[in-house]
Amino acid sequence: HDAEEAIRAGDVIHAMQRGRIVQSGAPAELYARPANAFVAGFFGPVNRFRARVRGGTVATPLGDIRVARLGEGEEVEVVVRPEGIRLSRADGSSGSRARLEARRDLGPVHVVWLRLADGSRVKVRETGIIDVAVGEEVTVALDPRHLFVFPAE
Repeated sequence: HDAEEAIRAGDVIHAMQRGRIVQSGAPAELYARPANAFVAGFFGPVNRFRARVRGGTVATPLGDIRVARLGEGEEVEVVVRPEGIRLSRADGSSGSRARLEARRDLGPVHVVWLRLADGSRVKVRETGIIDVAVGEEVTVALDPRHLFVFPAE
């Protein structure tokens, strides 16, 4: 089933992965506090990165993320929702750099694809005005409310 159908069907969602229930709860709970990368991606497309914990930090092409509950050297999967990436003009401010590769303007919502320094591509969903053209460089920042780090499966 898709997320929209599950949300309409009731107050509690049972997310099943490979025939097992991996998380049950209200839709808002699963969205805000997913149990694993599968549940995090249940509500729509996400950006995914594999990395290892080094010195309490996970390095991604979008920037470094501090992690407290994962062990040194542990392989992790970082999941970032498209609305969890903020972009601004590349004006010398700190942050990871990317090139705006494509954009689709849908009224107040803009869907943007960025090419990161390591060559990977991410999808961003922004609201408001985006004053950056295709081909221009941008600075990206992460919104921790839409970012999750899980042990790799």
